[in-house]
Amino acid sequence: EASGKKPSANFDDYSGPLTETVLLGCLATLFPGEKLDWDTEKLKVTNNVKADLQVGRDYRDGWKPKAII
Repeated sequence: EASGKKPSANFDDYSGPLTETVLLGCLATLFPGEKLDWDTEKLKVTNNVKADLQVGRDYRDGWKPKAII
């Protein structure tokens, strides 16, 4: 910044974790009363196969977005 002061917040620092938290809340509404264990490294639900299937999708050959690994 021109003034030499550090910004009070950096959106890049918290946007990913915030988005992940909100989306996990949305996922939890599909499984009321159930505990969902989330693996932050693998981005997977580890204790509920049906919930984990909601997290990603399978793509047909040639249609997988390049940004998704």
